[in-house]
Amino acid sequence: MVNIPVHERFALRFASFSENREPFYTNGGPVHTLQASESADTIAYRASAKVLPIDRVTLVLAHDYLSEKGTGYSGSNFANALAAGLLPDEVPNPRSVIYHGPQGAQDLKH
Repeated sequence: MVNIPVHERFALRFASFSENREPFYTNGGPVHTLQASESADTIAYRASAKVLPIDRVTLVLAHDYLSEKGTGYSGSNFANALAAGLLPDEVPNPRSVIYHGPQGAQDLKH
């Protein structure tokens, strides 16, 4: 983030964010072409201008942008298995999930 005071009654601000990472889960199934859940390719920014034309009046003009892509979240829910008697030590890797069907994906623009 950067603030730029241009004049005593005018300022600019720019802030950005990005995240790019591999999935938190692993594909433990036989279809190895499917990528696991929770990969991220995100970029966002906000640009704004603040103007004080007269005392007691402040104007802010802002522009936001967000692009969020990745494999989305499919989850791994052990609640029913644990309630049925599965012990946590009996699960070798709770983040290894068997994937099947279409590739999970998210594509959000704002």
